[in-house]
Amino acid sequence: MAARCTRFLFAGLNISFQGIYQALNAGTQSLVISILRQFVLVIPVAFVFSNLVIAGTTFK
Repeated sequence: MAARCTRFLFAGLNISFQGIYQALNAGTQSLVISILRQFVLVIPVAFVFSNLVIAGTTFK
């Protein structure tokens, strides 16, 4: 349960920062944050989880 709450916290911060940068007419910084989130966090985590599933690891 705590892990879910932590994920929402980081997602909320990311959305907030993107909105702030767009409101301050800094769309480039907003785009950089969004791209970094995808390539630094989401894609590696998806790769690791897919390898765990292929290896037969189960989560309980």
